[in-house]
Amino acid sequence: MTETSVRSLVLLTLFATACSSTPHVMTPSGTPPVASATIRLASEPPLFSPDGRLHFVLSTPSNELRAEDAATGTVRWTLSQPPLPDGSQKSWRVLVSDDGASVYVQSLHDAGTPTYLGTRRIDARTGAELASDIKQDTYWYEDVVLWTALRGGGELQMAIRRAAAAGGGYRLRTLDPLTLAIRADITQAAAPPRPGP
Repeated sequence: MTETSVRSLVLLTLFATACSSTPHVMTPSGTPPVASATIRLASEPPLFSPDGRLHFVLSTPSNELRAEDAATGTVRWTLSQPPLPDGSQKSWRVLVSDDGASVYVQSLHDAGTPTYLGTRRIDARTGAELASDIKQDTYWYEDVVLWTALRGGGELQMAIRRAAAAGGGYRLRTLDPLTLAIRADITQAAAPPRPGP
């Protein structure tokens, strides 16, 4: 066997070994799963879902959150929230799950001191509420949510400034992405840094 043939055989063997040692996982639909390494932050509308199919906008003066089909402009669903007793409006923050099935919708109020009014997990197709974190925490209504992020793999995190009555300070909180139950609540000496570039 010539030296060139031996080298070719060795390279071919290495290539075949490398290819066969990497499993090829298929989803039921027959397409490979997509792992997202990106970090996305909840933000105020208007914004698009990561796949570009939904457009989230506010209708005025009712301050309703609308999910519109990005291609046609058809309204898929609408969420409303009543004004506060002083007549002021709440603001919205929106974040869409990696698979596009869930929309995390936060309600906040900023009248000198921002107040957290809860996060709801909404079905992206129908607008139905699937979970809520309201009242899962003492003094939740006095928390200030500095940021909310979805990390690669679907981990949902919030950076929170706690109410003085709850001991003050900062927390980095990890939530179950389906139920919004608290999985971890880590005390921080300073505000958790905002993720991303």
